Amino acid sequence: MNCALCDEKVCYQGKDCIKIKSRVIDEYENEDNKKMMKAASSIEANYYMKFTRLEELIKFCQETGLSHLGIAFCIG
Repeated sequence: MNCALCDEKVCYQGKDCIKIKSRVIDEYENEDNKKMMKAASSIEANYYMKFTRLEELIKFCQETGLSHLGIAFCIG
């Protein structure tokens, strides 16, 4: 896949140019992923601009039952 050289750019119209839609949907249907997405959206809805990013991360770990987590920092 080399998107920079693509002349059609059908992805901008929502088309699945690389035929991975079914694999992606299957991955999102995974119960662990559903649990994480539900926790993340709940935290954003309830605590956005009220918690720091670290507090949001702690809350996410609590809601998903995670006890160990690696954190990487960047300038952004």
